[in-house]
Amino acid sequence: MLSAAIENGTTGKWYGRIIEFPGTIAKANSRGELLQNLESEVNEYILWLKHYNEEISISIHEKIIIKEEVFNVTRLGESGGTVALFEFDKQPVTSKRLRYYLKLMEFSRQSLLELISKIPLDKLSEQLPNSKRTTTQILIHIANAEEWYKSRLGKEADIQYEKYIGMSIDRLDKKPVLERLEHVRRGCIYVLKNLSVQKGAKIFTRDAYTNYPKEQWSFNKVLRRFIEHEREHFYSIRKWMKESKNRFPKPST
Repeated sequence: MLSAAIENGTTGKWYGRIIEFPGTIAKANSRGELLQNLESEVNEYILWLKHYNEEISISIHEKIIIKEEVFNVTRLGESGGTVALFEFDKQPVTSKRLRYYLKLMEFSRQSLLELISKIPLDKLSEQLPNSKRTTTQILIHIANAEEWYKSRLGKEADIQYEKYIGMSIDRLDKKPVLERLEHVRRGCIYVLKNLSVQKGAKIFTRDAYTNYPKEQWSFNKVLRRFIEHEREHFYSIRKWMKESKNRFPKPST
């Protein structure tokens, strides 16, 4: 049996993930549709890990139960909106668990780069259906989001990050998008490793760089958002490629 944590936003959108599988993410316009999409996401997730020779001992036919449900999440699914803090987010992240999260982040980044490599350069500036962004803009958005997730850990996280990357944020922002993605990810991983013990299972807020200073965070929530967010945009790019009349080679999972 698998446990799901789902949230419903003021936008009307529904998002969910499987608690046992960090980085799983599904979205829908109704609760029923979300539960169906979560079943598909479990299959997708298992295939994704197998692609990187990471086996998990779980049947694709496991029943999914709703363990946590949060309603009225402000601007859920919109850029700059909030996401729920679940009870499972409040658990401390062990060093073993942190290593596993970081491994999943590596798999997620590899998947994204493998996918992007199949897109001709002249197509990177095409706007995706049902999106305000092009592929290039999505990649910039991912880098921006990761810097923001890191910043939820406090001012010390920003100081450590800027010291590690060895350049001003303005200079980093001007780097080619793939190079910037690499620098941002390395800097964020450095911060995550350094602050994991300090943050522990604490619940915290930060009023910098947000319209919602009371949004609650934990180290666990920060970690899962790195993977969930990137996987969500991986799916949107892949969907666009599949629907683009076979202009691209068939992407792998």
